[in-house]
Amino acid sequence: MTMKSWKSICFPWTEGGFGIKEILSWNRALLIRWLWQIEHSDGLWARWHRVYALNGAFLHSCVQHGKFNLATAYNGLRASGILYTWAKALTHPIIIPAHRVTVSLAAEMKLATSDNIIRKGLILVNRCSLCKNHYETHPHLFFQCSYSKQLWEALLGWMSIMRPGMDLQREIRWSQSRRHRRHWKYSWYMSSLLCGNQPNLA
Repeated sequence: MTMKSWKSICFPWTEGGFGIKEILSWNRALLIRWLWQIEHSDGLWARWHRVYALNGAFLHSCVQHGKFNLATAYNGLRASGILYTWAKALTHPIIIPAHRVTVSLAAEMKLATSDNIIRKGLILVNRCSLCKNHYETHPHLFFQCSYSKQLWEALLGWMSIMRPGMDLQREIRWSQSRRHRRHWKYSWYMSSLLCGNQPNLA
């Protein structure tokens, strides 16, 4: 269960989405590419379209180095979300898609935690599914719960990172600022952060 709308799921990862193509905008971008191909042919049909049907300004904005760029056309047609600087860290190739989705939802506070489900009117009791002692919120579930805190501090110590744990967005930003330093250690950190913080919300 996710607290995100389908529209936001279709945003790129850097805008808080899952990188799924929005089908209507993608279809329009493909049609525009077809029109661009018509514009560059010499037949009578193509000449008529150039004069009466085509929006030349938009077409030309999608052309780079003499070739039609489908991604530029799609991005010009789709709706845009909020740009999250921390989300760039989630595109690291070591991160598997399932973990990327979970952490993206958690960073936006949109996992199906008890506090979110209560707001939807679906349950009445809010208890952490791990420790059973506190309210289940995103900050508690990932880093404040006694189980999660003990696990994360052990992982930080194993990686020789001598500092207390932070909230999820700050942890991702911290990793992003060190992305180009000692690449192997960055990969270990990202694996520990994203694989070690996969909550069981069943």
